Amino acid sequence: MIGLLHLYAALAEKERALISARTKAALATKKASGAKLRNPRADEAAVKAHAANRAAADRFAGNILPMVREIQAAGRTSLREIAAS
Repeated sequence: MIGLLHLYAALAEKERALISARTKAALATKKASGAKLRNPRADEAAVKAHAANRAAADRFAGNILPMVREIQAAGRTSLREIAAS
């Protein structure tokens, strides 16, 4: 039984390697023929990612700003003093 499972695992690994080789060969052929290999919705994804990063930065700034104002009110006004607080 264990020998049979070992055989199945070896065959699955061999098939994975064959699929990988076929995929790489097909992509190389497409690229050589001048096709652009990219996500067709990459621009849309980049816009969404930028908006998400911007929103996260705005949330972080909103959370940290009250603390910075408090530190400044205590008389520490340089960036080094604020960062050290």
